[in-house]
Amino acid sequence: MNSVRRLFGDSPQYSAMQKAVTRMCDKLNEMCTPDEFGVRPVFTPADNDELRCLQDKVVQTCLDYIDGRNPEDVKNRADATRLAAALQVVQRISMDKERIADIDFSKNMTLREVISRARGQVETVDLEKAETTSGSMSTRIYLPATESRPEGYFTPSRYAESLEIMLARMVDEMKRTYPKYMPYIRFLSQSERGAQYGVVQRSADTTHTHCADRVEISLACSGNEPAFHDYIRDYLDALRRPMQTPDSRQQAGLPAEWSLEEMMERYDFREMLFKLHDQADYAANQYHVLQDTGILVGRDVSQRNVAMSVLAERLGHSDLLARASNMTLVDQATGKEVVGVFMEKAKGLDLNRQHTEPLFFAAEMEWDTPQAKLQLTSMQVIDWICGNTDRHTGNMFYDLRRCPDGVVRLMGVQGIDNDNSFGTKSVKELINSYGTESAGHILPTPETMGIIRRDDALKVLHLEKKDLSLLFFNLLWPDEIEAAWDRVEALQRAILKGERVHWKDQWETRRNIVRTLEDEEIAQMPRSVYAYLPSLKRLVKIPKDLESHRTRRLAG
Repeated sequence: MNSVRRLFGDSPQYSAMQKAVTRMCDKLNEMCTPDEFGVRPVFTPADNDELRCLQDKVVQTCLDYIDGRNPEDVKNRADATRLAAALQVVQRISMDKERIADIDFSKNMTLREVISRARGQVETVDLEKAETTSGSMSTRIYLPATESRPEGYFTPSRYAESLEIMLARMVDEMKRTYPKYMPYIRFLSQSERGAQYGVVQRSADTTHTHCADRVEISLACSGNEPAFHDYIRDYLDALRRPMQTPDSRQQAGLPAEWSLEEMMERYDFREMLFKLHDQADYAANQYHVLQDTGILVGRDVSQRNVAMSVLAERLGHSDLLARASNMTLVDQATGKEVVGVFMEKAKGLDLNRQHTEPLFFAAEMEWDTPQAKLQLTSMQVIDWICGNTDRHTGNMFYDLRRCPDGVVRLMGVQGIDNDNSFGTKSVKELINSYGTESAGHILPTPETMGIIRRDDALKVLHLEKKDLSLLFFNLLWPDEIEAAWDRVEALQRAILKGERVHWKDQWETRRNIVRTLEDEEIAQMPRSVYAYLPSLKRLVKIPKDLESHRTRRLAG
């Protein structure tokens, strides 16, 4: 991590700049906060001497960091990008100062949005009594709505880890959860040639399952003995020989009293084997997704949720993603601070819980609505620019509503879990990995996107590199911002090529060319349009998936 520092680096000059930014942000928040009726105060920076002084201080601290260096003279690419970003902040503030009398911050919030992203909301809570929901690798804290924000979930900062680190933590957690089976967990995770964590790692490396299928596996294993034994086959094979006799069990460091067959009759032992495999499976899946995305070990993962929210807002689609922002929780009892990200509660229904939600079992359902087509078309643009390689159906919420005619229709979608994004892989690598419909994780590329809304096309074409530097200057690493800009340029080229093509008919598609259409045209397209919209095509699979759940539910 020390070889490539965060934007602006880690130094006294960086600390001084952060202090100046914080003071300026406090003032801007104070001056721009709307009243009880939602009206922002009308003023310009020219009316406030204190704000002008704070602007000067930010510029000065940025210049102190730059210290006369020229990005073109710096050989290290990351250092050059950091210096260029610092210069852009200076130029942006200086430009605003030059026409300071013409800027009304109650309407033009650009500078405030750029600066305030370095901070985040601070809340004091009783962490001991906080309601938590634990996932396989992280814990989220549920926060009910307040006067200043909606309800949602706080997730402590999380960093990209190697598979070995994730497996080590998972094994330790399993030992704490099942202390009486510690000898078996230790035996299954002991080092083997080429596998630091034994059969646990070998299973994770060779048979990892997409996380969207784990609910299906769990349901199958709970009532299907062959499926259960097949799922944990590697573990059973590893245990079978050393557990043949009391002597072999004792020699392997396992309790000599019980054979494998007798142990398999215990529910909690079976549960332990299943969870050991399931957690190793999840760790391997998470590691492979990070690798596929190009997120390097040691990078902050949680901030990417914030970065995606920022870009969605910039493109005019803030409601397409569950909004995320920086937050610090302060424990009431100890004063201890926990830094992380707050994500608003998503709107709609969770597909992972479709077997218990009545709306999913309506007699008539319509998924290919005009609203869904338009929103998913826009979501593809956001996902491509952000390099989000994890937009499967479980990472979206669905606004299903029963209409007066009795039909349940999809009126909108909202993306969640946007942290597997903003990797450093090149456009060529991403297209080679995801530029076909057979890709494991869905990442719409200019190869497969096919169409784009005209409004989205215009916004993408107007994006400039400095826009991304200012949007993400305190959220992403320099090489990640550079990779995001490369994706923007690739989409811009695909859009411009499409503008010059004479299309034979509405069904024609061409590789690496995006066709610009009006909203009315996209909304009226029949279901066959899913052939060139991966996210929409995946959506068509949902009714088929639901049918299996409906059959299982009716069968009890």
